[in-house]
Amino acid sequence: MTATEVLMLAVGLTLGMQLSNLLHTYWAAQDARRAREQHRQSMRRAGAALYLSSFHVYRLQHRRTS
Repeated sequence: MTATEVLMLAVGLTLGMQLSNLLHTYWAAQDARRAREQHRQSMRRAGAALYLSSFHVYRLQHRRTS
């Protein structure tokens, strides 16, 4: 191999590593965004379930006193 070919090989490997690192960073950001959205939705569902549960208990207690 000539010096130019070796240099081109080194540049190609370096660019490939940089592109791979960039793609992994992008995929990690996408996974984090999805995880945040799933967490937000699960917290909203848990809050709604807690509200409905307490409302149900309130209605049962109200029926007993009436």
